[in-house]
Formats: sequence, structure tokens, C-alpha cells
Amino acid sequence: MKNRLLAVLALSAVLLMLAFPLLAHHGMSWADNEHPITVTGTVAEFRFVNPHCRMVLNVKNADGTVDRWDIEMPGPSTLHSAGWNSETIRTGDTVAASGGPAKDGRHLMASRRYVINGKEKQTHGDE
Repeated sequence: MKNRLLAVLALSAVLLMLAFPLLAHHGMSWADNEHPITVTGTVAEFRFVNPHCRMVLNVKNADGTVDRWDIEMPGPSTLHSAGWNSETIRTGDTVAASGGPAKDGRHLMASRRYVINGKEKQTHGDE
């Protein structure tokens, strides 16, 4: 009985370990990558975290109002291989981010191209 319980617990642990990465991985079907846009704003927040780095930009509209854009970026390991770190983008920096906006109109973008304080920054080490 004890061996059977241990076997069930071990199998459960293995299945949970195999399933956990699937929770973090998801597609980008929410983004309209066929019609990319560029938004330019001031960095309100930058998080160098898994599974994707995130940035929040305050983007000023022509009428003076400000929209907050949530920018989903590649993961830290991808950015790190291209020379990025947690200090590459700082609160207050001016950033232009280009990528696919959310299809449902939310101020959310999947981005891989950046101009930080007037200087283009690659997101892949081989680019």
C-alpha cells in the first residue's frame, strides 16, 4: 500500500513538472502582426522577468491625453543574449516600440523593435 501511494505521488509530481512550462507558454494569436504599429512614449515601468519582459509606456495623444500601453517583450534570456539587462530601459526613458497591437483594441502590443532615447536596440544577438 505504501509503495503504491509513493508511486502515485511520484507520477503526480512528474506530471505537474511536465505541465508547468505549458502554463507559461502561450501563442501570440491576440496580436495583429499583419498590421504593425509604432507607439512612442515615456517608460512608466520595465520588468525584466520571465516568461516575457514587460514595459508600460505613457503615450501622449495629439489632444494631450495620455494612454498607457502594455508592451509584451521577448523573455529575459533572449534579451540578455542581445546585451540587455534590467537597466537597459529605465523609468523616464523615451521609447518607440513597434509590433503587433491587440486585435481587440486594448493598448497591448507584442513588440520586438525598440528605439530607446533615440538609439535602436536589437532584441536578438544575431540581428
